[in-house]
Amino acid sequence: MRIDGKRAVVTGGAVGIGRAIALRLAAAGAEVVVADIDVAGGSRTCELISSSARFVQVDMRDDAAVTDLMACQPQILVNNAGGGAALPVAERGPELVPLEVLTDAVVRFVEDESLAGRVVLLDRGAEPRFLE
Repeated sequence: MRIDGKRAVVTGGAVGIGRAIALRLAAAGAEVVVADIDVAGGSRTCELISSSARFVQVDMRDDAAVTDLMACQPQILVNNAGGGAALPVAERGPELVPLEVLTDAVVRFVEDESLAGRVVLLDRGAEPRFLE
């Protein structure tokens, strides 16, 4: 599948599954925006892609930062950010963003009537299948 020219935001794109997704989207022709709190990892992901990729440091728990990120108007949003802890949501501390809970800013973006793209929400169970 080709997605030439589509802008894709990958949250949690600094390492692991997020990096793999960013690389695959770029290989399929997307203009990739890597969004992560990890500057070194996010920058490295962009280096692996090419000069066309862009890194944005963002804490997905910060609604204002997420609103700024969504201003790039992606056609594809991969919401992969989170702590990755294998804990029930009620037992996670504030340092771990529950993947099941989206920030208000992401929800507003997804609900926007002009959204004509795709949103992918991932959990730990998706990783092995994606990397095959």
